[in-house]
Amino acid sequence: MGPIGVTLLRGSRPGRITLIVFRGRSRWPSIAVKVATKAEHFWALEREARSLKLVSRDLNDSIGASAPRHLGSLRTPKYSLLATTAVRGRRAELPSLTKSRSSRSDRHRLGRHIGGVRLWSRELRQAIPSNRQRTGLDVANRLHRYLEIETLPPLMAERLAEIAGEVGQITHKWNAQWQHGDVAPGNVLWFRGGVRLVDWEAASPYHDPWRDDAYLILSLARNIQNTSELASSAALKLALDTESWVGRILASSYTEDWPHPLPIHRALVAVAVEHALMAHALKGSPNIWQEVVGTLVSDEEIRSSCDWLFRGVRSI
Repeated sequence: MGPIGVTLLRGSRPGRITLIVFRGRSRWPSIAVKVATKAEHFWALEREARSLKLVSRDLNDSIGASAPRHLGSLRTPKYSLLATTAVRGRRAELPSLTKSRSSRSDRHRLGRHIGGVRLWSRELRQAIPSNRQRTGLDVANRLHRYLEIETLPPLMAERLAEIAGEVGQITHKWNAQWQHGDVAPGNVLWFRGGVRLVDWEAASPYHDPWRDDAYLILSLARNIQNTSELASSAALKLALDTESWVGRILASSYTEDWPHPLPIHRALVAVAVEHALMAHALKGSPNIWQEVVGTLVSDEEIRSSCDWLFRGVRSI
């Protein structure tokens, strides 16, 4: 088997580490061991274990080595552990999205990232369609649930209630589908010209089909926020405004190809609310996502400067 090497990775969340194990002289790791030392993170490893078991059951023939394989789990009162095979690939390296001017290389790298993730997600959701059907009423119920648990500013609450009412009138049905659920840049790997994804804790065969497409947009806004001093609302506007090079690339990709029943703007609101609901359920702070929801539903600058989100809005 040869020598064994171990690399320690510390993520952005305290109480979470990942051990990457190399066997022999291979340049690629063979095993990833995630360790959570805080009880509030135990659920994430348990959820990922469940998701990977479903992936193995449903998707191995479709996506093969692009997803890790569950090897084992362990939980004690003091820590939780998840062992998986390691996914080969190099992490996506986005250019700085806060640049006021972009080079040809910057635009190529961002366009390649968006295109690669969207293609991978499309193949994933087409792998095994679920027979669990949904309508706009399911989306509206989630929006109302958020209104029930959060005290929102009046304008934001009023607008979100209006959106819930509009969406709730939709009778068209669609199937839930497999989605990764967290296509943030840090979870995207490139290998031999194609995309692979890690961190499958949010993956499920029961997501709405627009989940990854919408979260990809939101994740770029989060990237801007994390690499600057901008508030989440300002970062979102910078990512979506076609006066910025990031917004122009997003608009070009998404207005040419949005194969989902819910319009882009409504899908962004629905996914942001899902994250706010999850933060509330974990007793974390949903303030970041609350600001995103508020910007999307009640900020007039979004409608005026990011009109591509609303262009051609149609009923489903």
